[in-house]
Amino acid sequence: MRERGRILLAGDPPSPTRPTTGCGFRGRCPRYAAMSPTHDADRRGRCEREPPALTAPGPGRAAAACHFAGPP
Repeated sequence: MRERGRILLAGDPPSPTRPTTGCGFRGRCPRYAAMSPTHDADRRGRCEREPPALTAPGPGRAAAACHFAGPP
């Protein structure tokens, strides 16, 4: 088993009384935060519009509900 460091997420989880569109995790997602609003507008837009499906990115990898769950 591979050892990984602990990842601390900034931000707050989405409000259950005011559901968001798209990915509910994007407000705390390091990949979303690293995307440029100008250069990555299509990729950011996908997170903002479409809820991601739960998928397994490959053998031996955990399932994730992320549009970009593959290798970073």
